[in-house]
Order: sequence, then structure tokens, then C-alpha cells
Amino acid sequence: MSTDLFDRLAETHVPPVPEQLDRAVHERLNRALVIGQMLDFAIRAIPYACAHFAKAIGGWIVLTVSGSFPKQPQPSEDTPDIDDL
Repeated sequence: MSTDLFDRLAETHVPPVPEQLDRAVHERLNRALVIGQMLDFAIRAIPYACAHFAKAIGGWIVLTVSGSFPKQPQPSEDTPDIDDL
């Protein structure tokens, strides 16, 4: 049964693709890609950068007010030393 369908499709005349179709498809696709990238940038990249910048500014404020660096957590016994790596 499927061979009959393929035989009929092979004999069916298919008109050529209009030249303007590619241009319209590219314009819509480019618009969709730009919108998607801008949304991704606004939703993910900007908050990520702001969070890291805020962490650096917070550390700077603590250093300015207290005069010493924030205390780092002490490594546990399971944490390998840098010399051991």
C-alpha cells in the first residue's frame, strides 16, 4: 500500500518554490530569533550579571565599613588542599 502512495507522489508535478517565499521565511525567522535572544538576554543574562555585580559591591561595602575582608568559610577535612592537587 505504501509503495502505491510513493509511486503516486513520484509522478505528481510539484511547482517550483516562489523566490519571495525564502525572503518572507527569512524575515519571519530572523524576527523570531531576535525576539527570542532579547528575551533570553533580559530574563537570564541581565539578572545574572546584576547578582554578581551586587555581590562584588556588597563585599566592597563590607571592606570599606569594617576595614577587613569578609571571613571565608573554613574548609572541611574532606576538601583537598591546593597543594595536594
